[in-house]
Amino acid sequence: MDVAAACMDQPTRPLSPRAGRAMQGIHQRGAPTFPTSPAVRQPSAYHSHRQARRITWVNGIGVALLSVYTCALFLYPATMGFAESFNYRQFWNPTQWSFPAVVIPLSDEGYQSAGAVGIFLPKDFAWIFALLCGIQSLVTFTLHLAELCIYTARDETTWRKASKQTGQKRTSNALLALLSSYQTAILFFLKPFAHWLYGLTFVIDIYNGVALYAAPAFYLTIVVSVFLAFSLALMLWRHSGPQPTTFGHLQTLVDLIDTWPARRDRLYWGDKGPFVGHEAYDGHAEIRHAGTHWLPLPAVQMDKRYA
Repeated sequence: MDVAAACMDQPTRPLSPRAGRAMQGIHQRGAPTFPTSPAVRQPSAYHSHRQARRITWVNGIGVALLSVYTCALFLYPATMGFAESFNYRQFWNPTQWSFPAVVIPLSDEGYQSAGAVGIFLPKDFAWIFALLCGIQSLVTFTLHLAELCIYTARDETTWRKASKQTGQKRTSNALLALLSSYQTAILFFLKPFAHWLYGLTFVIDIYNGVALYAAPAFYLTIVVSVFLAFSLALMLWRHSGPQPTTFGHLQTLVDLIDTWPARRDRLYWGDKGPFVGHEAYDGHAEIRHAGTHWLPLPAVQMDKRYA
């Protein structure tokens, strides 16, 4: 909401409120302005925003690729045999949750140039760097997209507090907002845990090569899948109540918030009486107006239309 208020004062391309859209949420952002009846339940973010659908599908592809990588780590030692893995005994570490490792050795030139020990050549560093960056980019990108879904759900939860009896604070402490939101609390603990698991999926030895461990990759896939399932549930969740959804969309917030309270006051959303000029829409039917105020407002009337 602070960003929406700042965008209204932006000198070059300010956001301007569009009158008569008091009950039109983000799913109607491109629809013409017309009186709308309140809905008992609101559409989900997945059905309201095209970007939410794209993020969900891309996340699914990311988890699928991570699952393929994990399956390859399990199947390769079983098909090639443990003894055929280069220097397998040296890399085998029972503390890595008792699963075999896929060992990728250095190039032959590295061993020929340094005898029995082997050294990193530039091309060895290049392919190992590319491999690990590719895997980490996949994990990081998938987690980041799921994080966007969680932030979207948190923004909507914050906005919907305006229709509660206590209202919503105009501004809040960022740390307290983090700790008081279960969405961001789960994000705060689950995302670092996933990166820690990724750090256990490989070991680099400058004399022998890189070992990729299957068990940590398997648990990493599970954690990322749970993270994705949580973000998908938030995207599919349909909020109850007549208050239109915004999911952090700035123009929709500007349309719905017609009165901005001072930064120290609370924001309330509700019925604000008959809509001035409703005869332009329908001369024989009463059109009411819903909006915001710094004082508590009555609940909207479900049998009326609002503009």
